[in-house]
Amino acid sequence: MPMGVLSDDDFESELASYLPAQKVEIIDVVKGRGNTNEVPESLRKVIAEEAINGARSDELEKVFDVSPSSISAYKNGSTSTSSYNQPNKELKNHTNSIKDIISGKARKVLAKALDNITDDKLKDAGIVTLATVARSMSGVVKDLEPPVIEEKKENDGPSYVIYAPQFRDERTFEVIQVKE
Repeated sequence: MPMGVLSDDDFESELASYLPAQKVEIIDVVKGRGNTNEVPESLRKVIAEEAINGARSDELEKVFDVSPSSISAYKNGSTSTSSYNQPNKELKNHTNSIKDIISGKARKVLAKALDNITDDKLKDAGIVTLATVARSMSGVVKDLEPPVIEEKKENDGPSYVIYAPQFRDERTFEVIQVKE
C-alpha cells in the first residue's frame, strides 16, 4: 500500500486485512493540558482561600477538578508549580490578606489566653506545666517577631577576626621582693 493520505474507508479495509479476527479500537492520545481550560483567577483565589482555611486537599481536588500541585501553588500565590518562586502579584496579595485575617483572630485568642495566665496559677503549677508554658511562650515570641534578614556579603570567603592584646604598664603588676 502506498504512503500518503487515506480515506477512512481505505484505512478501515487495510486495518481489517492485518487484524481480521480482532476488534480494534483507535484511541486518540491527548498530550499536555488536553481540552481543559486554564483555571480562572477568581477560582484560584477561592481555592487558595479554602486551602489556607484548612480545607482538605483531596476534597478541593474533587470539587474544583484541580491537581494537588495546583492547590499548593495557589496557596503560595503562584499560578503553577513552574512559577512557584515568582508568585502572581494579585493572587499573592489575596493569600496574604487571608493569612492576615487568620493571624489577627489567632492574636486575639492568644492575648486572651495570656491574660488568663496569672502569677498565682504559675506558682501553683507543677514543673512539667511550667516547662510546657515556657516552651509555648517562646514559640509565640518567635512567631510574632519579624524575621531577621541577614545582609549578603559580596565576598563569601572566610572572615578573619584578629584580637590585639591590651597593653599594660609595668606599674599595674604586683611587685614581689625575693631574697637570694
